[in-house]
Amino acid sequence: MADARTEKQKVKEITDRLEEGLKELFEGEKYKSYLNTMSKFHNYSANNIQLIEMQCPDATYVAGYKAWQKNFERHVNKGERGIRILAPAPYKIKEEQEKIDPVTNEPVLDRDGMPVIEEVEIKIPAFRVVTVFDYSQTDGKELPGLGVNELHGNVERYQDFMEALSRVSPVPIRYEGMEGDRKGYFIDLNHPIAIKEGMSETQTAKTGVHEVAHAKLHAKEVEQETGTIKDRETKEVEAESIAYTVCQHFGIDTSDYSFGYIAGWSSGKEMPELKSSLDTIRRTSSELIKGIEAQLLEIEKERAAEQEQEDMIVLVANTDRSEYDLLSVKGMERTEIFRLLSAMNDDDRQSVEAYLERAGAGVTLLANERSEEVGEYHLDYACNTDTHEITDFKALQEEREKANIPIEYGDVIVRISTPDSGEYEIIKIADMQSEVANVLYAIPFLEENEWNGNVLDYLQERGLEFVPIMRSGGINDGYSQFYDFDVDMSAWEVHTASELPAMMQAEQLINRMEFHRSVYDTDERNLIMNHAYKLDDMYKTTSLAHSLAEQKDDLPLLLETIKAAEEEIDFLPDDMVGLSQMHEYGYSWDEMLPLTKDRASELFGEEVSVYQLHADGSETLVEDKVALQGHDGLFGVEKGDWSAYLEYQSMKQELEDSEPNREAQLLYGNESRFGIYQLKDTEETRDIRFMNMDYLEKKGIPVSRGNYTLVYTGEFTEGMSLEDIYTKFNIDHPADFTGHSLSVSDMVVLHQDGENTSHYVDSVGYREIPEFTKELSVSAEVSAEKAPVMEETAEITEGAAEENTVVEPDSDKVSYYVIEDLSTWAENSPDKSRLERFDSLPEAVAKFAEYQGKDMEEKPDMARATFGFNVNGSEFDLIHVRNHENCLSLDFTHSRAAEESRRFMDDLQILSDEVGFDKVRVHREMSPEEIKDFVKQRFEYQLKSSGIDDISLYMDRFDALYGQGKMEHLMPTANQKHIVEDVPFMEWENPYIDTSSHTTDRTETELAFQLADRYISIQEASEGYNYTIYDMDYRELDGGVYDNPDITIRQALDEIVKDLKEPTHRSELEGSIRTDDELIPIDYDGLMEKAEQAAKEHLEEKRAAMQEKGAEQIQEEKQTVVTLTVAECGEFHNFGEYHENIAGVEEAIVIFNQIPPERMNGIPSIGINIHTEGTQSYEDTQMDIISGRVADLEILDYVPDITDNPKAVEVIAELIDKLPDIEVRGSLEKWQATFIAAEVDQLSYDYDTYQYNHTVEDREAQIANITEDIRSGNTGYLNDFLNALISDSIREGMTDILGKGTELDNSEGVQTARKAKELLNSLAEYKPLAKIEELEECNYNMIDNVLNNEKSKEEQERRSGRISVKEKLAEKKAIIEQRDKAGKDVPEKGTEKKSEREI
Repeated sequence: MADARTEKQKVKEITDRLEEGLKELFEGEKYKSYLNTMSKFHNYSANNIQLIEMQCPDATYVAGYKAWQKNFERHVNKGERGIRILAPAPYKIKEEQEKIDPVTNEPVLDRDGMPVIEEVEIKIPAFRVVTVFDYSQTDGKELPGLGVNELHGNVERYQDFMEALSRVSPVPIRYEGMEGDRKGYFIDLNHPIAIKEGMSETQTAKTGVHEVAHAKLHAKEVEQETGTIKDRETKEVEAESIAYTVCQHFGIDTSDYSFGYIAGWSSGKEMPELKSSLDTIRRTSSELIKGIEAQLLEIEKERAAEQEQEDMIVLVANTDRSEYDLLSVKGMERTEIFRLLSAMNDDDRQSVEAYLERAGAGVTLLANERSEEVGEYHLDYACNTDTHEITDFKALQEEREKANIPIEYGDVIVRISTPDSGEYEIIKIADMQSEVANVLYAIPFLEENEWNGNVLDYLQERGLEFVPIMRSGGINDGYSQFYDFDVDMSAWEVHTASELPAMMQAEQLINRMEFHRSVYDTDERNLIMNHAYKLDDMYKTTSLAHSLAEQKDDLPLLLETIKAAEEEIDFLPDDMVGLSQMHEYGYSWDEMLPLTKDRASELFGEEVSVYQLHADGSETLVEDKVALQGHDGLFGVEKGDWSAYLEYQSMKQELEDSEPNREAQLLYGNESRFGIYQLKDTEETRDIRFMNMDYLEKKGIPVSRGNYTLVYTGEFTEGMSLEDIYTKFNIDHPADFTGHSLSVSDMVVLHQDGENTSHYVDSVGYREIPEFTKELSVSAEVSAEKAPVMEETAEITEGAAEENTVVEPDSDKVSYYVIEDLSTWAENSPDKSRLERFDSLPEAVAKFAEYQGKDMEEKPDMARATFGFNVNGSEFDLIHVRNHENCLSLDFTHSRAAEESRRFMDDLQILSDEVGFDKVRVHREMSPEEIKDFVKQRFEYQLKSSGIDDISLYMDRFDALYGQGKMEHLMPTANQKHIVEDVPFMEWENPYIDTSSHTTDRTETELAFQLADRYISIQEASEGYNYTIYDMDYRELDGGVYDNPDITIRQALDEIVKDLKEPTHRSELEGSIRTDDELIPIDYDGLMEKAEQAAKEHLEEKRAAMQEKGAEQIQEEKQTVVTLTVAECGEFHNFGEYHENIAGVEEAIVIFNQIPPERMNGIPSIGINIHTEGTQSYEDTQMDIISGRVADLEILDYVPDITDNPKAVEVIAELIDKLPDIEVRGSLEKWQATFIAAEVDQLSYDYDTYQYNHTVEDREAQIANITEDIRSGNTGYLNDFLNALISDSIREGMTDILGKGTELDNSEGVQTARKAKELLNSLAEYKPLAKIEELEECNYNMIDNVLNNEKSKEEQERRSGRISVKEKLAEKKAIIEQRDKAGKDVPEKGTEKKSEREI
């Protein structure tokens, strides 16, 4: 008989059973035990609940530190940060009130009829901050629960049920791994439901319905739409009740889990959440049940439709197909047919057709061996009657399709091979590298009873899913093999691909990437193979291979990747050998690059250090060619040396190819040469390109060097003409010529017999342009100083002048020219300076003075205003203004005409007297010391460029290597040895100008200059010269007396500047000064005024800061008040007497000791209370420090409000000190050390803030370092600093008192000295914990729980065998250091520390 109950009635019956089951649970013993435990947890107010949620959103059960230990047998985990909440802390006050009659409730009157007044004690409610911890922050005994048991068992039609559930769910359902007891979760309608994978079918089904219920009822979008916000308890009760109801309908019993879960989320045995939501639970359960049932019916229809499929074609045949039946089978699923064929016995195989018909299939014989014609069919199954093998062709096709999917980056490839027989199978496991490795490495150690000997079965048992991709005699047999792991069944070993040589690894990598797809072209494959061979870094090679594969659609990025890989390969010094070969050879130091003998011989010939490499991993420096030729193995060069060599070659080539160098070789070389100049491709040259001279002259356009660039230089051979050059560069261009064919507007410069001439390519022939030649000389001086060959050229020119110039003294022809700004004269711009000519010296001097006084943009070391001469046709510059100084050019010394001209020499004297010369530009060769410094700087630069972190080890070797001639490759070239420098005019050995007449007139007594970001003043003094150095704010940084009155003020200044440019130890004094910075003259009096004003302002700022600091200290002292408390009951202060606001430690101890034992309600305690002025008392920090006879200092780790307060720590220390009989757990030592360190740091900061900010980058790290030193007893440098500070401060104080009349207590120096003295006393009183531990352990020869703190014998013995280059350098450095120390006093520890800290 059919069930007449409606769906609604069925759901109601299930929910009624749910209520009944919950009532039974609430009345049982388990619930009583649960309540007993829960009653020990405090019921917190709404405010405290909010505070707990803010600090620990996932909190469940919270209790105090001691409560967890006493009530629940659990302890707080070390390092957990407590949750701060408010706890009641009422206090009592006495107040006078009218006495009330208890019977009449009326005031009691005295004889005079006045109300009787009595003193009444009133309790005032208040709160204090306490610390609690959540259950998750503790460990220990488990809390009792309500029996929420994991569900087990299977579900009928489980897959169909979960599929139907996913179809009715508002969001998708996915499965993932989860830690702990979490079963699943739902976030919102934008995210899928997540269910923990690996649970039983029953648990998974229940959890799925639970989360779907959340999604239907409790999503944020649903709550906003309905306007109903439910609490967490109601949501969980509804979801689990619906899960129970729906599962129960489908025959899934979840009561073991659901009853306890719902009870745990209910607020009591009356179950208000369940009762208020019954309608919602029943309605939603009905909706889900109907939806799931509808989807189950739909799934059945889909399955039936699938079964109405095409006929299955089955071939039943013997091995050679001499006998066969081709059958068509219908009315049966594929899987069922395969099962039947696999289950056949010998009798069934006699007639497979009859066998299948008996099983219910419709079978038709399509053909057999007697059929004359057979149609074309796609086989589904084949049954071999000889071997009984069943072949599923569809499964084979699916296997091939899966096997042929390209390999992904995270796939793990495993080969199971039997080399003895040649059989193998390769499988693919998706993205489980670590799990696969662990499983495979365990195989060789398995016992017979632990597996059946089949690797694939074993992997499946361990939960690893795989896809076969190659098999001997099967799928993809013949493909190039590759693998990550190889299980060798013959040798019973597991190997990894990383054990293979680099070339084989690279080959496997390519095979892997190109499995069933084409990825690389031939060049890319070769690049990958070469990259692996040369660099032997498969991580980089693998990254390269994937980049090449992924960047096919981004050609620029692909080319960039290829270029970067080729550059890595090309960096190696030898094309014939790679790092992989060196490593296989037996040498593996990463800082060595391999060489063949031929390449080693080449580099050795270029003074590069090369080494013999040995198979034991050691190396030997090659000292001579005999040693090089006698070694048959590999050679090597250190990376740093190779990088330096490459840099040198690059610099050398760059210098040779630079335009200034090529131009200098053209203009000043000893050989005859020609140069081709062509117009630059700019807007300014567009209208004159390819125009003839007639056009330029008509437009008034000069032929300017600034518009041209040098494109080619070549040898001007004997017999060659300008026409030959024109023909060659139009018909037969040299291979290295990069310009256009020689055309109109080009310039050809000839250098022959020491003379330069410039020729404009005109429409017909050439036109000589002398002005272009003049510009070439000036341009060369502006862009770079002339090369050393200039002197040789000058000698040639001078010789030519001697031969061709005959000048009579009375026929001198002298004129003058002035250029406003030589640095712009060669430019082709509207602002270009003009060359102005004069016949009168006074007029020229006046114009020069005008330009000299102009304010111009700063261009350090560039020639600006220029004064020049033309003497009998010989033209040269005489004065250049550089860095605001008149610099005398010695070009006139190369002019015979000038030297023989009496008028010129007279004019030179007049210019010296009236205009004056500050500097002279001279040319000289480097001294041996300068050459050594030059090489040392290049060596240091190369070391830093190579990426070495600590170059000191190498720099210590420099002198020895330089002395041995090992630095020849870094020596300066001939050009670099030639130095051009400006020397003071008065120091120049002057054979031309009489300076006696104006030396006394121009004697300098005071000077001022700017040097980078510093100002310098210097003036005469009786004992020499006083100098002062200022920063850019005119604040005095340093000063002193240069006590050598026998030299000039300029010479003294040069010595001071040299010290600033090349300091022994760079400090903030030098600022950003560098060796190439020039002095800029400034007004001395102006500097003095600004410095005096800055000093006054600084003094006022310092005084104001001290006053502000004093006020801040007073305010800080007022901020917190530390008092003590004594409680008769430490656990609950309101049980028994409770004393607050105790000012002193002795008073608190007296009260504590006076508590009678018979009146004690618990364990008496002494606590500390910190009150911040301006706050309420319930905001105070309060903590019991002593409980009974125990002082628990370890708990202070969780109360930073106390440990961060020096007063509080001082009070606690005094309390412990005056109670010697108590047990102390923990120590205050680390906080005391921190306070001392902070005060020392603050004192250092206050004493010289400017210096402190320039030497200390991280103040917190500074305090931490000082704290560490204090705790370890390493305070020598601190004592030195404080003692020195006391001495300096007392001197300052005496100056204030005696010189300025300052009161003793107002003296800043006296205050600083007092503070330093206090800190010295604190350091003396402090007992480092490390020293205490050392004393305790000394009897056992132990330090820090380690017996015999000495190096082991093995550590003490010198390691034999290979000695690396680094170790050799370290040994060398140690020898040098020992030698240096032999003649010096060893510095004290404190001194070393002081330099490190720079306090």
